[in-house]
Amino acid sequence: MPISPPNKTNIIATIGPACGKASVLKRLMREGVDIVRINASHIETKQLPGYVRLIRQCARAVRKPVSVLVDLQGPRIRTGPLKHPKIVRLSRGQKIAIHMHRKIGDAAYLTTDDPRLNSAVHKGTRIFIDNGLIELEVLSISKNAIRCRVVTSGYLGENKGIIIPDAKRHLPSLTTNDRRHLKVALR
Repeated sequence: MPISPPNKTNIIATIGPACGKASVLKRLMREGVDIVRINASHIETKQLPGYVRLIRQCARAVRKPVSVLVDLQGPRIRTGPLKHPKIVRLSRGQKIAIHMHRKIGDAAYLTTDDPRLNSAVHKGTRIFIDNGLIELEVLSISKNAIRCRVVTSGYLGENKGIIIPDAKRHLPSLTTNDRRHLKVALR
């Protein structure tokens, strides 16, 4: 009879409002959770030690080694506010501009909180918005705006993430907030 290799799979659970209680965490650990992830994007630095203490207490109570994973947010680029209604429809082939200054956007132009975004792109660069649901292609760049064509249609709300996989690096890998979280996590 062949011997099967040891299990190298870990189960990760993200702590949050639904499972931030000792009774729920203990049950998750008994059911197989090996790693508890803390999403630093959604907590204040001062909350981090409390979450770690809770995870450690629960792991001791169920007599199981459980790792703590602190997921740092990293740099974020976001779309700005929109005129009423707070959602716009972007259609395939539509031309739209992304402005690098704080204004209210609409279906003709979006705004961003990154004043240097135009220095990170070039003609043909792909820009993904809202977890990749909407794709834009850069047509031209000016001092204050990036002109784009919509490649993938979608409905866009306010404060959605902008991802540019082929961008020239212009943001630091770790933000000031990441460094604060990391300092506390290492303690």
